[in-house]
Amino acid sequence: MIKAKYYLNLGLPLSKARGDSNITAYALIALSSASLKNQQYNLALKYTDEAISYSNKNRPINSFDDIYAVALLQKGLIYVYQNHPDTAYNFLIKAKSLSDQFHPKITSLQAYKATDKKFEVEIVKNYDVELPVF
Repeated sequence: MIKAKYYLNLGLPLSKARGDSNITAYALIALSSASLKNQQYNLALKYTDEAISYSNKNRPINSFDDIYAVALLQKGLIYVYQNHPDTAYNFLIKAKSLSDQFHPKITSLQAYKATDKKFEVEIVKNYDVELPVF
């Protein structure tokens, strides 16, 4: 993990200098995932917010961008791990909605699997919804 973070941080300025918003966003999402695994939630959110910003750079209005959906999914996961189901739900549903609307195969919403039973109960209780079964 340390090597991966090293190389991602090494390549990030290069992709930014090159103006490649897609690679930049993917690198930021990977750094966010690494930070999440290390329970560095604020850093993970920082990387994810920046990834969302980069994924929006080349995305025409009303179009689908898998990077944007993955970044929203990542942000939802961070809030799941922070035990903020209300906030997480908004990002998870937005990612799922984008995926279903534009390209059903891009995001399977693994976040539902990654959540514990408490989160599932909170979502069902607070929003009166049934979570999909995977």
